[in-house]
Amino acid sequence: MKLLPLLLALGTIYSVQAEVCSHIYTPHHLFDEAMKRNIHLELKDLQNKALEGQIVEANKIYNPEFEHFTTSGNQLGRQNITSESRIWFNLQLNNKRAKKTRVAEMDREIGQVELEALRLQLKQEIFLATLRFKQIKSEIGAVENLSDVVENFIQRYKKVGFLTPEQRVEVGSLELSSRDLDMRKASLQNETDLILRLFQKMTGESCDVTVKLSENGKNEWPDLNDFQFKPDQALSFKLDQLALKKSEFEFEREESKKVPDLKVGPVWQLNKLGNQEYNIFGVGLIIPMPFFDRNQGLRTAAEFNMKRARRYEEYRKVQRQKEFEFRVDSYLRLREKINGKTELEEYKKLTNEYKRLFLRGLITASSFLSYKRELLNLTFEVHQIENALASHLLELYRLNNQTTDGFLQKVLKL
Repeated sequence: MKLLPLLLALGTIYSVQAEVCSHIYTPHHLFDEAMKRNIHLELKDLQNKALEGQIVEANKIYNPEFEHFTTSGNQLGRQNITSESRIWFNLQLNNKRAKKTRVAEMDREIGQVELEALRLQLKQEIFLATLRFKQIKSEIGAVENLSDVVENFIQRYKKVGFLTPEQRVEVGSLELSSRDLDMRKASLQNETDLILRLFQKMTGESCDVTVKLSENGKNEWPDLNDFQFKPDQALSFKLDQLALKKSEFEFEREESKKVPDLKVGPVWQLNKLGNQEYNIFGVGLIIPMPFFDRNQGLRTAAEFNMKRARRYEEYRKVQRQKEFEFRVDSYLRLREKINGKTELEEYKKLTNEYKRLFLRGLITASSFLSYKRELLNLTFEVHQIENALASHLLELYRLNNQTTDGFLQKVLKL
C-alpha cells in the first residue's frame, strides 16, 4: 500500500513534465531558431569545413622516400659488402599541385553557395508553411461556424415533430453537410499537425512546437513595378558558373598528368672488400616513360564533362529567363484576380445581414446555408490562390537572390 502513493506521485511528475515539454513560438522566433538550429544547415556547414582538408590534401608535398640495399659475399677469399642508400624526392611537374588545389578550392566555393541556397530554401519552406498555418486557422474557424449553423438547423427540424417529405430530405441534406464539415475539420487539423511537426524538425526541437499568430489583418501582396530581373545574382547562376569553372580546372588537371612526375635524390654507396673501404656519392633519377599511356582516358572524360557543363550552363541561362517571365506573369494575373473583385471580408460581413433576414422569415434556411457553403468554398479558393502567389513571389526573390526576411511582416502581416 505504501507503494501506491509513490507511484501516483511519480505519475503526476511525469505528467507535468510531459505537459511542460512544449515550446511556443512566434513566427519570427521560429524563423530565427530554424536558421540557427536546423540540422541540414549544420550538416552542410560541417561538410564544407571538411572540404578544407581536401584543399590541404591537394596542395601537399609528398614525403621523400628512403631506400636501402645491402649485399654481402666473398670475392677472392675476402668478404665483399656493398651498401647503397637513396632518398627520392617526388617532383610534380607541369604545375600539377596548383591545378589539383584549384579543383579542391572550387569544391569549397560550390559548397558555400550550396549552403546559401539551402538556407534560402529553408526560408521559403518556413514562409509557405507559416502562410498555410495561418490559413488553416481561419478555415477551421469558418468550418466550425458553418457546422454550428447546420447543427442548429437540424435541432430546429427535430423539434417540429412531424416532417413533410421535403423537410426529411432537407434534414438528410443537413446531416450530410454536418458529416462533410466534420471530415473537413479533421483533415485541416491533420494538416496543422503535419505543419507543426515540420516546424519541430526545422528547429531541431525535442519537445512539441506551437506557433502563436498575431491578428494583424489580411495578407498584402506587393506589386512588381520596381522588380528587375538580375540573372547574374541568382544562386543557381553562381552554381552553374562554378560547376563550369570546376570542369575546366578538372580538364587542366588531367591535361597536366600527361607529363609524368620525376623522382630525384642523392645516392650513397659503401663498398667494403676485405680491409679496403670506399664511399661513392651521386644523384639518382627516375623518369617514367610515357610510351603507352599519357592519361588519355581521363583527359577525354574531363573534356566531355567540360563541354557538358558549358552546354548545361547555357541551357539554364535561357530557362532562368523563361522562369522569371512565367513567375511574373502568373503572379500579376493571380494578384489581379484576388484584388479585382469584392474582398472576402466583405462577403463575410454580409453573413450577419442574411442571418437576420432568415430569422425574420424573409429567406429560407436552404438559401442561407447555400450562401454559407459558397462562402466557405470561396475561402478555400482564395487560400489556394494565396499559396500560389506566395510561391511565385518567393521564387522571384530566389531568382534575384533578394532577401526574403521581410516576408512575414510585410506580406503576411505577422
